[in-house]
Amino acid sequence: MRDAWVKVAAVLLLVCCASGITAAEMILHYKMDETAGTLIDQIGGESAEQAGSGHLYGLESLDGLGTAVGLDANGAWRLDVDESAELNNLINDFTVTAWIYLDSAIALSKSGSGSNYHRIIGDDEPWDKDAWSFGIVGDDLLFTKNAIVDARSAGASVPYDQWTHVAAVVSQTEGISFYINGHYDSTVFNTDDLYPGDEVFGIGRSYGGDLAQWFAGKLDEIQVHTDVLSEQTIADIAGILVPLQPVFPSDMSVNIPVDSEPTLEWAAGSDPEITAHVLYFSSDEDWVTNAMPTDSEAVVIDVNSQSYWHDKSLNSATTYYWRIDEIAGSLDDPDKLVTGTVWNFTTESVPAPPCIGYTLNGDIDGDCIVDLDDLLLLAQDWLFTSDNSKTDIDHSGRTDYADLSFIGRDWQTAVNSNDLNLMVISAHPDDEGIFGGGILPYYAQVKQIPVTLLGLVTRNPDGSDPLTSGSTSRVQELRNATDVYAGQEIGSGMDDLFGNYVSGNITLVPAGLIDTGCCSRTPDDSWYDDGDGCGWGSSYGVTEVTPGYGNMLEMIDGRAAVCRVIARQIRWFQPEVVAVVHDFEGDYGHSNHIASLIGLLEAYELAADPDVDIDGLAPWTPQKIYIRGGLWDNRDGIAYQGIVSDGGINPLFHDYMEEQSIDGYSPRNFADWALNEHASQGSPDVSTVFRSGERFDTHHSEWWTLYRSTVGTDTASTFTVDGDTTNSIYENWARGDFLENINY
Repeated sequence: MRDAWVKVAAVLLLVCCASGITAAEMILHYKMDETAGTLIDQIGGESAEQAGSGHLYGLESLDGLGTAVGLDANGAWRLDVDESAELNNLINDFTVTAWIYLDSAIALSKSGSGSNYHRIIGDDEPWDKDAWSFGIVGDDLLFTKNAIVDARSAGASVPYDQWTHVAAVVSQTEGISFYINGHYDSTVFNTDDLYPGDEVFGIGRSYGGDLAQWFAGKLDEIQVHTDVLSEQTIADIAGILVPLQPVFPSDMSVNIPVDSEPTLEWAAGSDPEITAHVLYFSSDEDWVTNAMPTDSEAVVIDVNSQSYWHDKSLNSATTYYWRIDEIAGSLDDPDKLVTGTVWNFTTESVPAPPCIGYTLNGDIDGDCIVDLDDLLLLAQDWLFTSDNSKTDIDHSGRTDYADLSFIGRDWQTAVNSNDLNLMVISAHPDDEGIFGGGILPYYAQVKQIPVTLLGLVTRNPDGSDPLTSGSTSRVQELRNATDVYAGQEIGSGMDDLFGNYVSGNITLVPAGLIDTGCCSRTPDDSWYDDGDGCGWGSSYGVTEVTPGYGNMLEMIDGRAAVCRVIARQIRWFQPEVVAVVHDFEGDYGHSNHIASLIGLLEAYELAADPDVDIDGLAPWTPQKIYIRGGLWDNRDGIAYQGIVSDGGINPLFHDYMEEQSIDGYSPRNFADWALNEHASQGSPDVSTVFRSGERFDTHHSEWWTLYRSTVGTDTASTFTVDGDTTNSIYENWARGDFLENINY
């Protein structure tokens, strides 16, 4: 098919004069109108002789261009020695243009190492590190400075099976620029001079017949100019009108910061009929895209005025869109309307004022940005301090690289605390799922918030690590279960730098307390050594190798030890909500469960006390504390040395556990699957109101008590729950999740 938008032959023949191109600047022009044999250069009358095979003549070309030639096999038209010498002597600042028609069927028929290359004009001798070649590789333009660079276009693709105008401009200052259909495409910045050659140049092939780098298709109007031609001139040669282009901001492929009152600048297109430009400017992309010249907010600008000062302040860090139409005639009934491209830019961000103190957790250098510079500053302060002045950060009695590890861990924890964080505390591996039910998958997968799972008992009665059942590591079972809670493949989690296991949105923190055995309703049996070496304050309870607990090495009071363990993690991760999966009855009467609950309630106070130093961590008060069990579970619980089970603030029925909200499965489904990983404990089930007969039935994971709150009560009502096997009437209970009223 012929393209009607191409100028007629007479205009094309005279374009060199209209564009100011002199004969001295154009040293080669092959029109390809021959019907057989030799091609004739229109500039000096030199000839290009057939070589190889596959030559085609008298082929259909564009309107006004006469006929074209082509190749369907490995052939070329080789220039004579004198004309080749002119091209060999081009080392920089020249332009090559051509009309091409890549034929997909012929291209597919090619074979050999160079079959993806389609050379238009270039050195046609075996490659020897000098001269140049211009053509196509794949669907990119390619300009080869032999032994220097293969420069490829990076913008639009060169189409197959249609006529396309292509150009390469080789500049000593700008590099190698490519143009497709008269429009700038891209630049490869290589300004090196070419190595002058002594080669014979060919049309339709490069590097001789040994390679398959011949042009598959039709060629027409090949020109070489000894000058760096402009986009307008290249468009004139192609007979194509250049559209209006942006000048400032100039590169619309990326967002460019500008002043808050920018002056927009553009270059007018080449259509002589255009009388005015119409500007549309707004942060509303849809309006800019669809606006018409008659819209009241459109700005009409004289064609000779190619800038616009927007005298209204723009918002910081906001993307604005602009479009310019070219118009001839009236706005409501134009004789011609060329709709412009929508461009965009983003205003610069207003810098934040200098931080007063460390207003962002982890912002050590006070630049209001939390980044690795802060961690490096902390590390450098410690590393470059003389040995006798270094701080024993982990209170081990010596200064070593373990102290540096503590610096990194504390900093990472502080950074993490910038986000909403939920902490779930359980005594043993499997308690988190039996009594916590679906809360871990609900918050980690459905709500997509970071969850810290603090597992307290992770070592054996003799202090050995990890906690085992027979030959099975219960800690490894807990890691596998954590992967399931997080919705990850088992084993896909990673150990962080500080001894925690991170899987999806869940960070598992093993506390390292010893298993003191079951069962007793007396928390003393967990806290204190009664002579058997089993107590959380015994020499086995917290040791130098227990990660992250600093000077607790010297603690012998197990009650103080577990309080400090939990308080340190509260300060470390700074959770908005802490939930312990145990009640005041120890669930089924387990000393470790009761001691864990009491440890949290005392740690809540300790973590918030500004007069108490815990390894230099800042005080922190969670907004809410939840304990498992409703009011009737906790109202008659024990009162132990100031810890009174006073019923708390309000009961909560934790909803959403049964909703099929994770790829068609419920959070409780995931919790049951996770508990299957605790095979050493018989793969228990979640305790839930929605079924009965579980091993730990009646300790329902939906029943909770808001025990402490800095943000008020949860919203209460009276309701029943469909499917509840307890048939309870929940009077003045809240129904929802832990996040009501949470501020973050």
